[in-house]
Amino acid sequence: MKHFIFLLMLFSSILFSKETTTHIAQLNIKSQEMQTICLKLTSDGQTLITRSDRQIHLWNSKDLNHLGSIKDVTAGYGCDLQKNDRYFLVQDMSRIYLYDLQTLKHIKNFDIPSKRHNDSIMSASFSEDGKYINSFEYTQSKPGQSKPILYRYNIDTKKREKLKSLPSFSGSYNLKGDKLYFFDSIQNKTIIYDILTNKQSEGTQKDKEIWSSIRGWWDCRENLMPTKICTVSENIKYSLASGNLQRTELNSTVSQTAKITFMHKRPLRKDYFYELGFKMPYLMTKTTQQYRGWDLSKGKQIWRIKQKMTVIAEFDSVPSKGMEFFADQDRAIVIAGFEYQIYDINTKTGLFSYVPRFKDIVAYHDLSLSRDNKMLQLTATEQKKPYPIKAHFIEVDTWKLLPSFDPKDFGYNQIENPTRYVAGYNDYFDLFRKSDSKKLASFSLFDKGEWLVMTPYGYFNASSYNVLVNILKSKHEKVTIDSMQKLAKKWYRPDIVESLLSDKNITALTKQNTAFTLPLKPVDDNQFKNSLKQMILKGHNISLLKYFKQNKNKSDIPFLHQGIESAKTSETYSAYYKTLRHYPFKYHKTFIESRIDKLNINLYEQVPLLQYLYHKRRYGKRYQKQRRAYIPQIIRETTLTDEAKMVIAKRLKKKQFETFEALLWEVSEKQYFVSSTALSYLKKKNSKRAETASKAADFYHKEQSKNTIVTLYKELLQTKQYTNERNAIDRRLYSAYKTLNDLNVSDDLLPQKKIAMVRLNAYMNQTDLNPSTATAYLHFIMKYGSDMEKKILHTKIEIYVLQFYSNRKKLSTYALNSLLKDYFPFESDFVVQSMIKLLKSPQRRVRSDIAYHMQQIKDPKFVPVLLKKLDFKDPFISNHALDTLLRFDIPVIEQVITKLNKVDDCSKIMYLDLKNSLIAKKVSKEVFERYRCGNE
Repeated sequence: MKHFIFLLMLFSSILFSKETTTHIAQLNIKSQEMQTICLKLTSDGQTLITRSDRQIHLWNSKDLNHLGSIKDVTAGYGCDLQKNDRYFLVQDMSRIYLYDLQTLKHIKNFDIPSKRHNDSIMSASFSEDGKYINSFEYTQSKPGQSKPILYRYNIDTKKREKLKSLPSFSGSYNLKGDKLYFFDSIQNKTIIYDILTNKQSEGTQKDKEIWSSIRGWWDCRENLMPTKICTVSENIKYSLASGNLQRTELNSTVSQTAKITFMHKRPLRKDYFYELGFKMPYLMTKTTQQYRGWDLSKGKQIWRIKQKMTVIAEFDSVPSKGMEFFADQDRAIVIAGFEYQIYDINTKTGLFSYVPRFKDIVAYHDLSLSRDNKMLQLTATEQKKPYPIKAHFIEVDTWKLLPSFDPKDFGYNQIENPTRYVAGYNDYFDLFRKSDSKKLASFSLFDKGEWLVMTPYGYFNASSYNVLVNILKSKHEKVTIDSMQKLAKKWYRPDIVESLLSDKNITALTKQNTAFTLPLKPVDDNQFKNSLKQMILKGHNISLLKYFKQNKNKSDIPFLHQGIESAKTSETYSAYYKTLRHYPFKYHKTFIESRIDKLNINLYEQVPLLQYLYHKRRYGKRYQKQRRAYIPQIIRETTLTDEAKMVIAKRLKKKQFETFEALLWEVSEKQYFVSSTALSYLKKKNSKRAETASKAADFYHKEQSKNTIVTLYKELLQTKQYTNERNAIDRRLYSAYKTLNDLNVSDDLLPQKKIAMVRLNAYMNQTDLNPSTATAYLHFIMKYGSDMEKKILHTKIEIYVLQFYSNRKKLSTYALNSLLKDYFPFESDFVVQSMIKLLKSPQRRVRSDIAYHMQQIKDPKFVPVLLKKLDFKDPFISNHALDTLLRFDIPVIEQVITKLNKVDDCSKIMYLDLKNSLIAKKVSKEVFERYRCGNE
C-alpha cells in the first residue's frame, strides 16, 4: 500500500540580501523514500537534485520536469554537491560514492581501510576548491572505544589523509565545505573547526547562524539559511528544520491537519535534538543533557530544565515516543533522562513535578495520552525476570496504575476510547478491553485493499477474495486448511463483529446460529482452498505449502503431485517432497513409481526424491521398508548425478555394502567420500585399492582444506564484524581446521599455522576478527606447531590469563574459561594453577565465573580452595563454588556437608540441590541427615 506525501518546494533567491518566497511547483515523493531522501540545488538555482529510493534524479527547478537519473545508487544517508555542480557524493557508514552529474554515471568509491571495519563515516562534504572530499569519522581506538578524527580524500588519487584528531564530545556535528560544525551539549556551545587554517574556535556570528540553520529550529515566515524540514505543526505554520535544503515548507492546501515528524531520518547522532514536539505556540526540545522550552511566536527560549545526570551517548535510531502534550492545556508529559523518571511539565513556565515512581518498573520506553487527558499509557520494562516489556495504563488525575498487558512487537498504541485501547504494528493491530486487558479483536490488512477482522466468536472480511489465505496469514487460530474451509461460512459473523466493536453485549448473538451470505458468492464449497492451491501452483509459491503439512487430507495429494510434475528446480522439488512426507505413502505409491521412471530426464528431482525415500519421520516408519525398496531399482536403472550418489552412499547400512559395493568404490575413488565403516568393508574386499582410495581422499580433503583456509581468511578480512557473511565464513574456516586436525598431515603448513595464530590472538584480545570459539585453532597449533610455536602460544596464553588480574581491560570470562578447558589436555598443571590463582582476581565476575567453570575440569586440587569459598561473604561466588563441589564424587560431597554444618547463618549460602534426589542418591542416609540447615 503506497501512500504519497506531497512535498512542496519553495525556493528563495540566493542573489539578494532580502529573500522572497515564491511557490514554484509540487514534488511527489513516496513515503518510504522520506527515510533516505536528500535534496540539493545547483549554484545557479536551475536544477534540483534528489537522492532517494536508490536513485539520483535531476529536475528543472522551475517546472520540475525530469532531466535525467542515475540508478542503482547506494542507500546511504548523506549527500553533497560539488561547488561547480559537477560531482555528487552519497555517503554511508563505511564508504563514500562519487557520481558524475554530466555523464550520469558512478565514478569511484572512497573506502575506509579494510583493516578498520569498525570505523564509521559520520559526515562527508566537498572542499571549497572541489579537489577533496572531507570526511568526519569515528575511528575505533580500542574494542568498545572510538574517537572522532577528520580525514580528507584526494578525488583524483583517492589518497586518504588524516587532518586532525578531535576530542570526544557529546552532541551534533556536520561538515559543510571546509568547516566542521559541532554543538557540544556538555559545554553548551557551538564549535567550528576550520580545515584550511587548522584552527578551532567558537565561530563568528555568521557561523553560528549557519549552524542554527542546519541543526536548529526556525519560523517559516522568516528568511532563512538552507534547511530541511524535520517537523511541521498541524496548521502548517511552523516547521522544525534539519539538513541542508535551499528552502522547504508544506503548503497548507494539501492537508489542513498534515503533520510530519522526522521526515528526514538521518542518524540522530547528527541532530541537535534527539526528540522534540510542540503544541502552538510552545515548542519543547530534548537534548543530551537538558530540556528547553521555546515561544515560537517570539522566537525565543523561555525556560530550561537541566537533567540531574549527564548523558553522553550517540543516537543510532529514531527515539521512542517520550513526549505528549495535553489538549487545551499548557502541559506535557515527558520521559526524562531517557527512561528513569517522568516529568509533568508546564510548557509555558517550565515548572514541573515528578510523576510517582511505580513499583517493579525499571525503565519507561514510550507513552501516549488519550484525547480527553484522562488516561496515560506507558510502555515499560518490569523489574522481575525475565524483565518483560508491558504496557501500563495510568489515571492522570490520581496517578493510579491500572492492569497491564503485553504489547509484544507493537509499534504504536492508542487509547482514545474510554473502555478500550488498540496496539499494533504496520499492517495489523489488536483491540483490547481496558478493564481486564482481554483481546477483543484483531485487524489485518492484506494486498489489494483486503482487510480482515478476527474475533473469538466470528470474523468479518471485506470480500470473499482470498479470505482463507487471509485468515491463515493472520495466525490467530491454529487450524488446518480443511477445518478452516468448513468454518469459513460459519465464522462469517458481521453482526457479532459490529456489536463487539461498538462495545455492545454479544451474549445473545453468540447463541444464535445466524447464517450470513458472503460478500461474493463462492463458486463452490472448495473455492477458498482451491484459490490457495492456485496461488501455489501458479508461481510455485512454496512458502504456502506449510499449510498443507498438518492437513493430511488425501484429497490434497493430487495437488501435491501436480506441483511435482510442474516443478523445474531442485528447490521446488524439495519443497513438494518434504510436504509429501506428511501423508501416508500408500496414497501416492503409484505416483512415486512413475517419477522413478523419469529420473534419467529430471536430474534436479533425483536428490529430493531420494531424500524422500530415506526420510525417517515418526509417522512414516510404517512404510519405511516399502520406500527404501525402490533404492536398488534407482541405482540399476538410473544414471545418477554425483550428488545423488553421495546421498545413497551416506545412508548405506553394513548389510547393504555388498549389494552396493560398486557404488561405494565409485564414491570413494571419484568423490573422495569414505566413511570409517565403509572403509573397513572395502579393505576386506581389496585392501590395496581401499588404501589407495583412502589416501586419495585424505589428500583431496587436505589440499582442499589448506586452500580453503587461505582463501577464506582473505575473504574474512574484507567482511564486517557482526554480519551473517562473516559468521558464515568463520564457520567454514573453522570446519577446514577441524578437517586438518582429523588428518595426519606431514606437509608444510606455515600459512595455515600463521592464520591459526592470528585467530587465536584475535580470540584472546577480542579484536574485530575474533572467532566465536578457538578449539580447532588451538588443537591445530598443538598438533602441527613446532616447539617454538607452542612456546610462543603458551606465553600468549599466560599473558592472556594475567590480564584478568587487573581491572583495566574488560575481557570475556566465557572466552577465558573455554580456552582453559581446551588447553587442559596439553598443559593440565598450568591450567589448574591458573584457575586457582584467578579466584583471587580483583574482578568479581572473574572470581565468580572461574568458580563455576571449575566443574568442567573437576581437578582434585580445586576442592580445598572451593571449600574455603563456601563461607565467603559474596553469595554469588559461594553459590558457584557450591555448585562446582556438588559435581564431585561422594567423599567431596561429604566434606561439603560437613563444611555447611559449620555455617551458622543458612541464608549466606544457597544450598543448591542438596535436598534433591540426585544428591541423596550419592551419599548415605546418615551423611545426608547431617546436613543440618536444610532439615531445620
